[in-house]
Amino acid sequence: MELKHLDTFRTLAEELSFTRTALRLNYAQSSVTAHIQALEKELGVPLFDRMGAKLGLTNPGERLLKYAKEILKLVDDLHTEVPQGLEPSGRLTVGSVESLCAYKLSPIIREFKLRYPKVSLTFYIGVSNDLRDQTRAGLLDLALLMDKPTEDETLVIQPLSAEKLMILVHPSHSLAIKTQIHPCDLEGETILYPEPGSYRSLFEKYLVENGVRLTSTIEFSSVEAIKQSVIAGIGIALLPEMAVTRETENKELIAIEWSDSTSIIESQICWNRNKWMSPAATEFITLLQERFI
Repeated sequence: MELKHLDTFRTLAEELSFTRTALRLNYAQSSVTAHIQALEKELGVPLFDRMGAKLGLTNPGERLLKYAKEILKLVDDLHTEVPQGLEPSGRLTVGSVESLCAYKLSPIIREFKLRYPKVSLTFYIGVSNDLRDQTRAGLLDLALLMDKPTEDETLVIQPLSAEKLMILVHPSHSLAIKTQIHPCDLEGETILYPEPGSYRSLFEKYLVENGVRLTSTIEFSSVEAIKQSVIAGIGIALLPEMAVTRETENKELIAIEWSDSTSIIESQICWNRNKWMSPAATEFITLLQERFI
């Protein structure tokens, strides 16, 4: 199966006209016909219904179109990703936990784009466990996590900075006068949790080890939703200090330390040790190590 035949098929599926397809691809109309006939012969099914002057995809044609688009996109990506020389270019796919992407990465991304305008950046937001799995599977070039120090056979994991986790309460909450939260203070409170797979697991372990039984929890997939819910007086939450600087300065939230060593975790960068690192990925990692605070 030739790629030019798939390209002709995709174009004809979009134009539904042999004449327009030939003009668009700069082919003779007979070449367009030959490409489609070659595909139909190889697959053993008709790809188009020809009803007089009208043209439409058959069911097999609809199925082929999905694959043709994916195959041709991969070919385009290949030409983009394979760098010409050593100048960073192509696509760089980065995973990040929400807090780091929202509150720390913007100046680094800006500097990176100024240095390497030929690099196309794509960011995916997720929780640390999922981002590690996606990096192991080769779906991400690198990922930014928040977790305790750990080792991994497949991943290179390097620390970037220490991050403090804080208990957040509404200014009118009874705990707002405290300077430090102890396990017994959380009995009977409604806890607003982020998704499983994040630093939440550290907090849950802390509560279990200290015999705290929670009777009311609410789970959110968004840090912003958690903050707004605490501001609304719905419950209390555990979030990174960097994510609530504005709200604590404006007295919308009160941030309180909690009495356990797990309140300090790491911002980390990780990548698959078995995957080729493009110049773009290498330069992004270097910039993170230089600028991350």
